[in-house]
Amino acid sequence: MSDEVLGARRKALEESFFHRVNQELLENIRNESGKELKREDLASASGIEDRAVLDHFVELGLTVETVAAIAIVPLVQVAWSDGKLDDKERHAVLSAAAQYGIAFGSSARDLLSHWLEEQPAASLGEAWHEYISAVVAEYPASTINSIKSGLLGRARDVAEASGDVLGLGTKISSSEEAVLAELEKAFGTG
Repeated sequence: MSDEVLGARRKALEESFFHRVNQELLENIRNESGKELKREDLASASGIEDRAVLDHFVELGLTVETVAAIAIVPLVQVAWSDGKLDDKERHAVLSAAAQYGIAFGSSARDLLSHWLEEQPAASLGEAWHEYISAVVAEYPASTINSIKSGLLGRARDVAEASGDVLGLGTKISSSEEAVLAELEKAFGTG
């Protein structure tokens, strides 16, 4: 075999090898880029900044809508705590949904709209409590405190949205206070 033929085959082999390696590297870059975007979206929706927790969320396949739904259930519970939902409470829940990244036309938004028209069954709240109990057991206190702080703050905003008609006394009803206390208990405090 001549040196020229051998050289051409060597070059073809190298090119094939480097093409495969380049393709693998490009795929890894795409995957990392996709994970980074997912991580950023989840951070924005959840308020969680811990990269390890966000990476775990990405690995679990959690989406912005999943995280948002987890955050919205307590707000819906507070809004319906007295058995009725007024326009101010509805607006507060929808504003929070927008902050959590629930977009118009999404399935999460459609579900939320349904919950704002008809009070959800108690089993929804029970499922949320079970889920958050599992989250509390799984993650470090700093992450839980971040989730808790954001969620309880928004829940309190919903409770205060309707408020006292005359502007006197407390803006939060006793039924709303009871739901807020239950939400806090779900985090292992309160």
